[in-house]
Amino acid sequence: MNTIKNYTYEDLVDVLKTYMAPEYIEFINKYYEQAKIIYAGMKRETGEDYIYHPINVAYILADLKMDPVTIACALIHEAITLGKMTYEEVEEMFGTESANIVNSITKISNLKQTFKINNPEKYRRIIVGLSENPATLFIKFADRLHNLRTLRVHDKEHQKYIIDETQNIYIPIAHRLGMKKMKSEMEDLCLQYSETEQYNKVLDRINADKEELEKSLAKMKYEIMQVLDHHNIKYEILSRVKSVRGIYNKLKNGKRWEDIYDLLGLRVLVNTVEDCYRVIGLVQSKYQPVPNRFKDFIANPKPNLYQSLHTTVYGEDKRIYEVQVRTYEMDEIAEKGVASHWSYKEKIDGSVKNNLDRILEQFILLKGILLSCLLELHQ
Repeated sequence: MNTIKNYTYEDLVDVLKTYMAPEYIEFINKYYEQAKIIYAGMKRETGEDYIYHPINVAYILADLKMDPVTIACALIHEAITLGKMTYEEVEEMFGTESANIVNSITKISNLKQTFKINNPEKYRRIIVGLSENPATLFIKFADRLHNLRTLRVHDKEHQKYIIDETQNIYIPIAHRLGMKKMKSEMEDLCLQYSETEQYNKVLDRINADKEELEKSLAKMKYEIMQVLDHHNIKYEILSRVKSVRGIYNKLKNGKRWEDIYDLLGLRVLVNTVEDCYRVIGLVQSKYQPVPNRFKDFIANPKPNLYQSLHTTVYGEDKRIYEVQVRTYEMDEIAEKGVASHWSYKEKIDGSVKNNLDRILEQFILLKGILLSCLLELHQ
Protein backbone atom coordinates (compact mmCIF):
# COMPACT_ATOMS: atom_id res chain seq x y z
CA MET A 1 0.00 0.00 0.00
CA ASN A 2 1.14 3.54 -0.68
CA THR A 3 2.46 5.50 2.30
CA ILE A 4 0.20 8.42 3.20
CA LYS A 5 1.69 11.46 4.95
CA ASN A 6 0.18 12.28 8.33
CA TYR A 7 -0.12 16.06 8.55
CA THR A 8 0.39 18.13 11.68
CA TYR A 9 -1.36 21.33 12.70
CA GLU A 10 1.76 23.23 11.62
CA ASP A 11 1.40 21.68 8.14
CA LEU A 12 -2.24 22.82 8.07
CA VAL A 13 -1.30 26.38 9.03
CA ASP A 14 1.38 26.44 6.31
CA VAL A 15 -1.31 25.68 3.70
CA LEU A 16 -3.74 28.20 5.17
CA LYS A 17 -1.08 30.92 4.96
CA THR A 18 -0.92 30.47 1.19
CA TYR A 19 -4.48 31.72 0.69
CA MET A 20 -5.94 33.02 3.93
CA ALA A 21 -5.48 36.28 5.84
CA PRO A 22 -3.81 36.04 9.31
CA GLU A 23 -6.95 37.04 11.22
CA TYR A 24 -8.81 34.04 9.81
CA ILE A 25 -6.02 31.69 10.82
CA GLU A 26 -6.37 33.12 14.33
CA PHE A 27 -10.10 32.39 14.08
CA ILE A 28 -9.29 28.74 13.23
CA ASN A 29 -6.74 28.57 16.07
CA LYS A 30 -9.54 29.06 18.60
CA TYR A 31 -11.25 25.91 17.29
CA TYR A 32 -7.93 24.05 17.41
CA GLU A 33 -7.44 24.94 21.05
CA GLN A 34 -10.88 23.49 21.82
CA ALA A 35 -10.11 20.45 19.66
CA LYS A 36 -7.11 19.68 21.87
CA ILE A 37 -9.49 19.58 24.85
CA ILE A 38 -12.12 17.48 22.99
CA TYR A 39 -9.71 14.77 21.84
CA ALA A 40 -7.35 14.84 24.85
CA GLY A 41 -6.15 11.35 25.79
CA MET A 42 -7.90 9.66 22.84
CA LYS A 43 -6.06 7.35 20.44
CA ARG A 44 -6.89 6.07 16.96
CA GLU A 45 -6.50 2.49 15.77
CA THR A 46 -3.21 3.63 14.19
CA GLY A 47 -1.89 4.25 17.70
CA GLU A 48 -1.61 8.00 17.07
CA ASP A 49 -3.28 10.73 19.10
CA TYR A 50 -6.86 11.09 17.92
CA ILE A 51 -6.45 14.79 17.15
CA TYR A 52 -4.41 13.93 14.07
CA HIS A 53 -7.62 12.77 12.40
CA PRO A 54 -9.48 16.12 12.52
CA ILE A 55 -6.24 17.93 11.63
CA ASN A 56 -5.88 15.78 8.51
CA VAL A 57 -9.56 16.25 7.64
CA ALA A 58 -9.01 20.00 7.87
CA TYR A 59 -5.84 19.68 5.76
CA ILE A 60 -7.75 17.91 2.96
CA LEU A 61 -10.25 20.79 2.95
CA ALA A 62 -7.49 23.41 3.08
CA ASP A 63 -6.00 21.79 -0.01
CA LEU A 64 -9.32 22.68 -1.68
CA LYS A 65 -9.01 26.24 -0.29
CA MET A 66 -12.11 25.93 1.83
CA ASP A 67 -13.36 28.89 3.88
CA PRO A 68 -12.42 29.53 7.55
CA VAL A 69 -15.69 28.22 9.03
CA THR A 70 -15.48 24.90 7.15
CA ILE A 71 -11.82 24.40 8.14
CA ALA A 72 -12.57 25.33 11.75
CA CYS A 73 -15.58 23.01 12.03
CA ALA A 74 -13.52 20.17 10.60
CA LEU A 75 -11.28 20.44 13.67
CA ILE A 76 -14.21 19.88 16.05
CA HIS A 77 -16.48 17.86 13.73
CA GLU A 78 -16.80 14.92 16.16
CA ALA A 79 -17.33 16.96 19.31
CA ILE A 80 -21.06 16.18 19.59
CA THR A 81 -20.79 12.66 18.15
CA LEU A 82 -18.26 11.69 20.82
CA GLY A 83 -20.35 13.31 23.56
CA LYS A 84 -17.61 15.80 24.37
CA MET A 85 -19.79 18.86 23.73
CA THR A 86 -23.50 19.55 23.35
CA TYR A 87 -25.10 21.55 20.54
CA GLU A 88 -25.70 24.38 23.01
CA GLU A 89 -22.06 24.41 24.11
CA VAL A 90 -20.80 24.56 20.54
CA GLU A 91 -23.30 27.33 19.78
CA GLU A 92 -22.30 29.35 22.83
CA MET A 93 -18.59 29.01 22.10
CA PHE A 94 -18.54 29.26 18.29
CA GLY A 95 -21.95 30.46 17.10
CA THR A 96 -25.07 28.99 15.50
CA GLU A 97 -23.53 28.34 12.09
CA SER A 98 -20.75 26.16 13.48
CA ALA A 99 -23.15 24.39 15.84
CA ASN A 100 -25.48 23.54 12.95
CA ILE A 101 -22.62 22.16 10.84
CA VAL A 102 -21.26 19.96 13.66
CA ASN A 103 -24.77 18.85 14.62
CA SER A 104 -25.60 17.86 11.02
CA ILE A 105 -22.44 15.73 10.94
CA THR A 106 -23.59 14.04 14.16
CA LYS A 107 -27.03 13.30 12.68
CA ILE A 108 -25.44 11.67 9.63
CA SER A 109 -23.07 9.64 11.83
CA ASN A 110 -26.02 8.39 13.91
CA LEU A 111 -28.14 7.17 11.00
CA LYS A 112 -29.32 3.57 11.20
CA GLN A 113 -27.09 1.10 9.39
CA THR A 114 -30.07 -0.57 7.65
CA PHE A 115 -30.39 2.37 5.27
CA LYS A 116 -26.87 1.73 3.98
CA ILE A 117 -27.40 -1.99 3.47
CA ASN A 118 -30.97 -2.21 2.20
CA ASN A 119 -31.53 1.12 0.52
CA PRO A 120 -28.36 3.05 -0.44
CA GLU A 121 -30.38 5.42 -2.65
CA LYS A 122 -32.49 6.47 0.31
CA TYR A 123 -29.42 6.80 2.51
CA ARG A 124 -27.73 9.07 -0.05
CA ARG A 125 -30.82 11.28 -0.18
CA ILE A 126 -30.91 11.49 3.61
CA ILE A 127 -27.24 12.50 3.79
CA VAL A 128 -27.77 15.32 1.31
CA GLY A 129 -31.02 16.32 3.01
CA LEU A 130 -29.39 16.52 6.45
CA SER A 131 -26.61 18.72 5.08
CA GLU A 132 -28.31 22.05 5.65
CA ASN A 133 -24.95 23.70 5.02
CA PRO A 134 -22.77 22.34 2.16
CA ALA A 135 -19.83 22.50 4.58
CA THR A 136 -21.33 19.42 6.23
CA LEU A 137 -20.92 17.41 3.03
CA PHE A 138 -17.39 18.64 2.45
CA ILE A 139 -16.32 17.70 5.98
CA LYS A 140 -17.97 14.25 5.70
CA PHE A 141 -16.18 13.60 2.39
CA ALA A 142 -12.83 14.68 3.85
CA ASP A 143 -13.50 12.58 6.96
CA ARG A 144 -14.17 9.52 4.82
CA LEU A 145 -11.12 10.16 2.64
CA HIS A 146 -8.80 10.30 5.64
CA ASN A 147 -10.38 7.14 7.07
CA LEU A 148 -9.64 5.40 3.77
CA ARG A 149 -6.06 6.60 3.88
CA THR A 150 -5.62 4.90 7.26
CA LEU A 151 -7.79 1.85 6.55
CA ARG A 152 -4.82 -0.55 6.61
CA VAL A 153 -4.90 -0.77 10.43
CA HIS A 154 -8.39 -2.32 10.44
CA ASP A 155 -9.37 -5.95 9.94
CA LYS A 156 -10.74 -7.25 6.62
CA GLU A 157 -14.35 -7.16 7.76
CA HIS A 158 -14.19 -3.48 8.71
CA GLN A 159 -12.29 -2.66 5.54
CA LYS A 160 -15.02 -4.29 3.46
CA TYR A 161 -17.73 -2.37 5.31
CA ILE A 162 -15.99 0.99 4.77
CA ILE A 163 -15.27 0.23 1.11
CA ASP A 164 -18.87 -0.85 0.40
CA GLU A 165 -20.26 2.23 2.11
CA THR A 166 -17.84 4.51 0.27
CA GLN A 167 -18.58 3.01 -3.13
CA ASN A 168 -22.37 2.94 -2.64
CA ILE A 169 -22.88 6.18 -0.71
CA TYR A 170 -20.05 8.69 -0.76
CA ILE A 171 -18.56 8.27 -4.24
CA PRO A 172 -21.93 8.62 -6.06
CA ILE A 173 -22.69 11.87 -4.20
CA ALA A 174 -19.18 13.22 -4.81
CA HIS A 175 -19.58 12.36 -8.50
CA ARG A 176 -22.88 14.19 -8.79
CA LEU A 177 -21.41 17.20 -7.05
CA GLY A 178 -18.47 17.22 -9.46
CA MET A 179 -15.82 16.75 -6.76
CA LYS A 180 -13.44 14.90 -9.06
CA LYS A 181 -10.23 15.23 -7.04
CA MET A 182 -11.72 13.78 -3.86
CA LYS A 183 -13.81 11.19 -5.72
CA SER A 184 -10.80 9.90 -7.70
CA GLU A 185 -8.69 9.33 -4.61
CA MET A 186 -11.54 7.56 -2.83
CA GLU A 187 -11.98 5.28 -5.86
CA ASP A 188 -8.27 4.44 -6.02
CA LEU A 189 -8.08 3.68 -2.30
CA CYS A 190 -11.19 1.48 -2.45
CA LEU A 191 -9.62 -0.45 -5.33
CA GLN A 192 -6.36 -0.90 -3.42
CA TYR A 193 -8.18 -2.69 -0.61
CA SER A 194 -10.96 -4.48 -2.50
CA GLU A 195 -8.99 -5.70 -5.54
CA THR A 196 -5.42 -5.58 -4.28
CA GLU A 197 -4.01 -8.09 -6.76
CA GLN A 198 -5.57 -6.41 -9.79
CA TYR A 199 -4.60 -2.98 -8.50
CA ASN A 200 -0.97 -4.04 -8.16
CA LYS A 201 -0.97 -5.61 -11.66
CA VAL A 202 -2.07 -2.34 -13.24
CA LEU A 203 0.33 -0.34 -11.07
CA ASP A 204 3.22 -2.65 -12.00
CA ARG A 205 2.38 -2.25 -15.69
CA ILE A 206 2.33 1.54 -15.35
CA ASN A 207 5.62 1.52 -13.43
CA ALA A 208 7.24 -0.80 -16.01
CA ASP A 209 6.35 1.64 -18.78
CA LYS A 210 6.71 4.76 -16.64
CA GLU A 211 9.95 6.09 -18.12
CA GLU A 212 8.75 5.56 -21.69
CA LEU A 213 5.31 7.06 -20.97
CA GLU A 214 6.81 10.12 -19.28
CA LYS A 215 9.17 10.68 -22.22
CA SER A 216 6.23 10.48 -24.65
CA LEU A 217 4.21 12.95 -22.59
CA ALA A 218 7.15 15.36 -22.30
CA LYS A 219 7.74 15.29 -26.05
CA MET A 220 4.06 15.83 -26.87
CA LYS A 221 3.85 18.62 -24.30
CA TYR A 222 6.87 20.38 -25.84
CA GLU A 223 5.42 20.12 -29.35
CA ILE A 224 2.09 21.65 -28.28
CA MET A 225 3.92 24.40 -26.38
CA GLN A 226 5.78 25.35 -29.55
CA VAL A 227 2.50 25.65 -31.45
CA LEU A 228 0.85 27.78 -28.78
CA ASP A 229 3.92 29.99 -28.33
CA HIS A 230 3.98 30.60 -32.09
CA HIS A 231 0.38 31.87 -31.88
CA ASN A 232 1.06 34.02 -28.78
CA ILE A 233 -1.44 32.18 -26.57
CA LYS A 234 -0.97 32.39 -22.80
CA TYR A 235 -1.37 28.93 -21.31
CA GLU A 236 -0.34 26.30 -18.80
CA ILE A 237 -0.01 22.61 -19.70
CA LEU A 238 -0.42 19.70 -17.28
CA SER A 239 0.20 16.06 -18.18
CA ARG A 240 -0.74 12.76 -16.58
CA VAL A 241 -0.95 9.00 -17.01
CA LYS A 242 -4.49 7.75 -16.37
CA SER A 243 -5.20 6.66 -12.80
CA VAL A 244 -4.95 3.01 -11.78
CA ARG A 245 -8.70 2.92 -11.12
CA GLY A 246 -9.46 4.42 -14.54
CA ILE A 247 -7.25 1.87 -16.32
CA TYR A 248 -8.66 -0.99 -14.23
CA ASN A 249 -12.22 -0.04 -15.18
CA LYS A 250 -11.33 0.03 -18.88
CA LEU A 251 -9.59 -3.37 -18.72
CA LYS A 252 -12.47 -4.84 -16.72
CA ASN A 253 -14.87 -3.73 -19.44
CA GLY A 254 -12.91 -5.63 -22.08
CA LYS A 255 -10.52 -2.96 -23.37
CA ARG A 256 -6.99 -3.93 -24.31
CA TRP A 257 -4.16 -1.84 -22.86
CA GLU A 258 -3.31 -0.41 -26.29
CA ASP A 259 -6.97 0.55 -26.88
CA ILE A 260 -7.22 2.84 -23.85
CA TYR A 261 -7.48 6.17 -25.66
CA ASP A 262 -7.04 8.35 -22.60
CA LEU A 263 -4.06 6.50 -21.10
CA LEU A 264 -1.89 9.56 -21.77
CA GLY A 265 -3.47 12.93 -21.19
CA LEU A 266 -2.59 16.60 -21.46
CA ARG A 267 -4.63 19.47 -20.08
CA VAL A 268 -4.21 22.97 -21.45
CA LEU A 269 -5.39 25.83 -19.24
CA VAL A 270 -6.06 29.23 -20.80
CA ASN A 271 -7.66 32.52 -19.81
CA THR A 272 -10.71 32.73 -22.08
CA VAL A 273 -13.33 30.56 -23.78
CA GLU A 274 -12.15 31.96 -27.12
CA ASP A 275 -8.65 30.66 -26.40
CA CYS A 276 -10.11 27.22 -25.60
CA TYR A 277 -11.49 26.89 -29.12
CA ARG A 278 -8.31 28.34 -30.67
CA VAL A 279 -6.15 25.80 -28.85
CA ILE A 280 -8.32 22.80 -29.70
CA GLY A 281 -8.33 23.90 -33.36
CA LEU A 282 -4.53 24.20 -33.41
CA VAL A 283 -4.09 20.78 -31.79
CA GLN A 284 -6.46 19.11 -34.25
CA SER A 285 -4.74 20.87 -37.15
CA LYS A 286 -1.32 19.57 -36.15
CA TYR A 287 -2.29 16.04 -35.12
CA GLN A 288 -4.64 13.49 -36.68
CA PRO A 289 -7.78 13.28 -34.52
CA VAL A 290 -9.20 9.90 -33.52
CA PRO A 291 -12.69 9.78 -35.12
CA ASN A 292 -15.72 10.52 -32.92
CA ARG A 293 -13.63 11.51 -29.90
CA PHE A 294 -14.22 15.29 -29.89
CA LYS A 295 -16.50 16.47 -27.07
CA ASP A 296 -17.62 20.03 -26.39
CA PHE A 297 -18.60 20.33 -22.74
CA ILE A 298 -18.28 24.10 -22.88
CA ALA A 299 -21.29 24.58 -25.13
CA ASN A 300 -22.99 21.62 -23.43
CA PRO A 301 -21.86 21.46 -19.77
CA LYS A 302 -22.43 18.33 -17.71
CA PRO A 303 -25.16 18.49 -15.02
CA ASN A 304 -22.49 19.03 -12.34
CA LEU A 305 -21.31 22.16 -14.23
CA TYR A 306 -18.19 20.49 -15.69
CA GLN A 307 -16.93 22.37 -18.74
CA SER A 308 -14.04 21.49 -21.04
CA LEU A 309 -13.14 20.64 -24.62
CA HIS A 310 -11.89 17.08 -25.22
CA THR A 311 -10.16 15.64 -28.24
CA THR A 312 -8.11 12.50 -28.80
CA VAL A 313 -5.27 12.60 -31.32
CA TYR A 314 -2.43 10.48 -32.68
CA GLY A 315 0.95 11.97 -31.76
CA GLU A 316 3.89 11.95 -34.14
CA ASP A 317 5.11 8.89 -32.24
CA LYS A 318 1.78 7.16 -33.16
CA ARG A 319 0.73 7.03 -29.53
CA ILE A 320 -2.78 8.14 -28.63
CA TYR A 321 -3.22 11.22 -26.44
CA GLU A 322 -6.30 12.77 -24.89
CA VAL A 323 -6.10 16.57 -24.87
CA GLN A 324 -8.42 18.62 -22.67
CA VAL A 325 -8.67 22.40 -22.96
CA ARG A 326 -10.41 24.63 -20.44
CA THR A 327 -10.12 27.97 -18.66
CA TYR A 328 -8.60 28.23 -15.18
CA GLU A 329 -12.05 28.80 -13.72
CA MET A 330 -13.42 25.73 -15.51
CA ASP A 331 -10.50 23.70 -14.16
CA GLU A 332 -11.27 24.73 -10.59
CA ILE A 333 -14.88 23.63 -11.02
CA ALA A 334 -13.80 20.40 -12.75
CA GLU A 335 -11.56 19.42 -9.83
CA LYS A 336 -13.64 20.70 -6.91
CA GLY A 337 -17.20 20.81 -8.27
CA VAL A 338 -19.58 22.64 -5.94
CA ALA A 339 -16.71 23.04 -3.46
CA SER A 340 -15.20 25.59 -5.84
CA HIS A 341 -18.16 27.89 -5.17
CA TRP A 342 -17.68 27.50 -1.44
CA SER A 343 -13.94 28.13 -1.47
CA TYR A 344 -12.48 31.08 0.44
CA LYS A 345 -12.31 34.12 -1.82
CA GLU A 346 -11.25 37.64 -0.95
CA LYS A 347 -12.52 40.87 -2.43
CA ILE A 348 -10.24 42.83 -4.75
CA ASP A 349 -9.36 45.17 -1.87
CA GLY A 350 -8.19 42.18 0.17
CA SER A 351 -11.07 42.08 2.62
CA VAL A 352 -13.35 39.09 3.02
CA LYS A 353 -17.04 39.32 2.23
CA ASN A 354 -19.34 39.58 5.21
CA ASN A 355 -19.87 36.03 6.43
CA LEU A 356 -23.69 36.06 6.32
CA ASP A 357 -23.80 37.77 2.92
CA ARG A 358 -21.27 35.28 1.60
CA ILE A 359 -23.22 32.28 2.87
CA LEU A 360 -26.42 33.52 1.25
CA GLU A 361 -24.61 34.26 -2.00
CA GLN A 362 -22.99 30.82 -2.16
CA PHE A 363 -26.19 29.03 -1.20
CA ILE A 364 -27.91 30.57 -4.24
CA LEU A 365 -25.23 28.93 -6.37
CA LEU A 366 -25.34 25.62 -4.53
CA LYS A 367 -29.05 25.18 -3.85
CA GLY A 368 -29.94 24.21 -7.41
CA ILE A 369 -27.08 21.72 -7.60
CA LEU A 370 -27.97 20.09 -4.30
CA LEU A 371 -31.65 19.83 -5.29
CA SER A 372 -30.65 18.30 -8.63
CA CYS A 373 -28.51 15.82 -6.71
CA LEU A 374 -31.50 14.82 -4.58
CA LEU A 375 -33.74 14.38 -7.61
CA GLU A 376 -31.16 12.39 -9.55
CA LEU A 377 -30.43 10.12 -6.61
CA HIS A 378 -34.19 9.51 -6.27
CA GLN A 379 -34.42 8.12 -9.80
